Amino acid sequence: GFLATAIILVKNLSDRETDVVAGKNTMAVRFGEKFSRFEYTFLVVGSYVLLAPLSSILIDDTDSGGGAALWLFLPLLSLPVAWKELKAVGFGGKDGAALNKHVGGAAKVQ
Repeated sequence: GFLATAIILVKNLSDRETDVVAGKNTMAVRFGEKFSRFEYTFLVVGSYVLLAPLSSILIDDTDSGGGAALWLFLPLLSLPVAWKELKAVGFGGKDGAALNKHVGGAAKVQ
């Protein structure tokens, strides 16, 4: 859910200025650029942070000594891609049409 929402957020952030003119009321329009970038960062970072508690719950529930839940850490392999996207979107590196290619980048993280 977090990463799917991040994809939509990047698209809304890139269209923010034209959405204002068109009268669209997206989250990026209503709450602004800073909030949207913070939300994007929260969603991407949060998706990785939640791996630890989720895996500890599943490790405790397995009878195989905990090895069965280690596959939950495979998403950590996507951290380099996530970092690149965070720099461009979350930390304010790009804006407007320059963000369009990062919609696909956010999808790669997912």
